[in-house]
Amino acid sequence: MGIDDKEILPRCGRSPDVGEEESRRLRSCGFTRIWAVAWWSRAKRFFELPWPERVRVALYALGFPLIAVALRVWQYKTLKARLGAVSGPTRRHRHRKSLPAQRIAELVEMSSRGSLWKPDCLQRSMLLWWALRAEGWESEIRFGVRKRSGGAGFDFHAWVERNGEVINDHPSIDETFMPLVASADLPPEARLV
Repeated sequence: MGIDDKEILPRCGRSPDVGEEESRRLRSCGFTRIWAVAWWSRAKRFFELPWPERVRVALYALGFPLIAVALRVWQYKTLKARLGAVSGPTRRHRHRKSLPAQRIAELVEMSSRGSLWKPDCLQRSMLLWWALRAEGWESEIRFGVRKRSGGAGFDFHAWVERNGEVINDHPSIDETFMPLVASADLPPEARLV
């Protein structure tokens, strides 16, 4: 079930009354051209970055599938502990902070958009949390829940906060999703266990 040239060519400003050979040559005006333009603009932004930031974006893009597989193998807490042990601020990067936290978040977002792997919010947040810790920035992964429209279930979301400020999402995300509070953050009298 392909798309007829007569549908594609008028959108490109070409006459549908062209020969078969010319028609095949002009197919690039369809979806392939749109994809290529989008890819080229991402590639152009990537190559405009300074060299150290390009390396980070490439490493972050490689990290997404690794985080996804690790989340299938280990529970969230176990993976967070392992990543924290590898990149914690108590290690060699404690005082490094070569990039601002917001810039690291932008690079992680850029790598998620340009990656062949399309990470979900938890994978993006885990990678950002790890990248911030590797640079010496303290942050926390937060989880939220909201009721789906129509009342048929719930949506869950993850984001990263630093000093109470949302880094990798809309600043008012905690108004859209009700943040879940860890039992360790509750006063002793409010804990269930």
